[in-house]
Amino acid sequence: MSINFLIIQIIIWGISAIMASSGAQSISPETITGMRFSRHIPLSADLQHVQGLSVTDNFIYITSVKTEKPQQAFLFKLNRSNGILESHCITRDQKVHPSGVQFYDGYIWHALAEYKKGGASLIQKIEPASLKIVLEFAFDDHIGAIACDKDRIYGANWDGEAIYCWTHSGELICKKEYNPGLKIQDFECIGGYLIGAGGSEGALHVLDSKSLVVLKTIVLPEIQSINRVTREGLSVYNNEFYFLPDDGLDAKIIVCKAVRTD
Repeated sequence: MSINFLIIQIIIWGISAIMASSGAQSISPETITGMRFSRHIPLSADLQHVQGLSVTDNFIYITSVKTEKPQQAFLFKLNRSNGILESHCITRDQKVHPSGVQFYDGYIWHALAEYKKGGASLIQKIEPASLKIVLEFAFDDHIGAIACDKDRIYGANWDGEAIYCWTHSGELICKKEYNPGLKIQDFECIGGYLIGAGGSEGALHVLDSKSLVVLKTIVLPEIQSINRVTREGLSVYNNEFYFLPDDGLDAKIIVCKAVRTD
């Protein structure tokens, strides 16, 4: 990590910390009609092929996969106060593909899967300070996105062709299939709703968290990036939407504000 990167991050996160509160979400997804670009946050580090993003009061968590052989899974932890970026290899045997990620109730939730459609996954709950796995269960499908609320864990499979629900102990509750798939790459649960980034389509899908019915699809405007803004990582923090669509040294966080009807 370069000195310039450190200086840039200290400035950026010092400014953004002014806006940070508890991180609690008060957004009502049913009132959102669109997105308005707010700002870019450069990262200036090689993040490989990014997968997931979660923004918290003190840290930014990013999951990614190294696609060149030997393939490896990574969890990055960016300190918002001093700009220090930690890189942790989280590969487990043939499971080299981390999912989208959500920080919920003080823990990091994500899945680690084989890099193929239908491949097996491990759903993991991680203590953020030590990165110790405090809960883990196996599942026989490739889970590419994870979200949580107080009762359920939600997982979207490859291309979002199905969404699964489990209890917090790993018991399967239900499965809902979609044809065509929703292409969800990363999603979060907010106030009874699931909001998912719809891959290269440049859209957000809003689902009811109980029925898993798609309530609306919000098409995002063209925003300056190499890929469509919803291609990979999504996080909702302090009433703003954070996206991470690009890979490697081109990776930068794109921040948007919701356009609402209320």
